Amino acid sequence: MKEESSKSAVEELIADVEAYIDEWFHANPAFGLLRGVRWRPLTDAFETENEYRITMSIPGMKSEEISVHLEQGYVRVSGVRREPCSNKRRYFKMEIPAGPFERRIRVPDSVRADGIAVGYADGLLQIRLPKTLPVEVSIEAR
Repeated sequence: MKEESSKSAVEELIADVEAYIDEWFHANPAFGLLRGVRWRPLTDAFETENEYRITMSIPGMKSEEISVHLEQGYVRVSGVRREPCSNKRRYFKMEIPAGPFERRIRVPDSVRADGIAVGYADGLLQIRLPKTLPVEVSIEAR
């Protein structure tokens, strides 16, 4: 019995280290450029009693230009923000990023994939991931 719990603790530690390394590589702009990712939307991730929530600031896009996937313990959000199409512009300052982006947010295993809700309004992407509720099992006396 002890081996199972320590194995699961080791597996959890490995997953945490992998997530840390993955987040570091995604956060470092130099590595992002190597993968073709040019910017990273600001993101908040938190939990309530019944769900996990992710809010991402992605103004200036249409919902069909944004892709959201739940895969192997991560929510992956990606897309491409188009640069303004005007040949008559000559920028003296340009801070609004354009081009491809991707964010991967690690989520707990207790996410119920069947109830995920995603909405996009006013430049904010809202992802709601319901938690699996614990099941209480009664013990029969024999």
